[in-house]
Amino acid sequence: WIRVHRHQYLPTEESIGNGWAYCYSSIATINNLLKTLGTNPLLRSEFEALRAMVYLWLLDAYGNVPIITETTTDTTPDTKTRQEVFNFVETSILTNLDNLRKARTYGTMNWYVAQCVLAKLYLNAGIYTGTPRWADAAAAAQEVISSGVYSLETNFFRNFQANNAGSVENTFNLNYDEVNAGGFNLAQMT
Repeated sequence: WIRVHRHQYLPTEESIGNGWAYCYSSIATINNLLKTLGTNPLLRSEFEALRAMVYLWLLDAYGNVPIITETTTDTTPDTKTRQEVFNFVETSILTNLDNLRKARTYGTMNWYVAQCVLAKLYLNAGIYTGTPRWADAAAAAQEVISSGVYSLETNFFRNFQANNAGSVENTFNLNYDEVNAGGFNLAQMT
């Protein structure tokens, strides 16, 4: 973990491979759900926006990555440039915004979470594409801030409680628990 913390990790580092595997297994699950439930407009938009968020994680951590959708048939798809992955993430979010719910949700994609994804995408656009998009990042963040749906918690630690569904600050939660998904618990153990 010291090497990873210092960004001196090796290609064989288990955590680096695990991050890649987690993202692509999530994408595979989302693609399968799109094949099965993709005729429902709300679910389709939630799944496509969620997949875009995972691709943002891949873009941020690895740079050039293959883009795999529910229609991909190539078993060894070509790696796409950061610009192409950026465009895929942005388009996936923007084309699905109108179908996403403008309501607080827990553990599901909504309009505000999609705005957060756009804000982070635009915040790092200069690195990903060579063209900064600071104003777009600020505008997407302002959509969430001024909505009145989310606000800063008065008790910071409430965001990190085992049962944090009542947090007014958390925009998107991954439900890691013994029922829904076991996961990386080093932070819990320390």
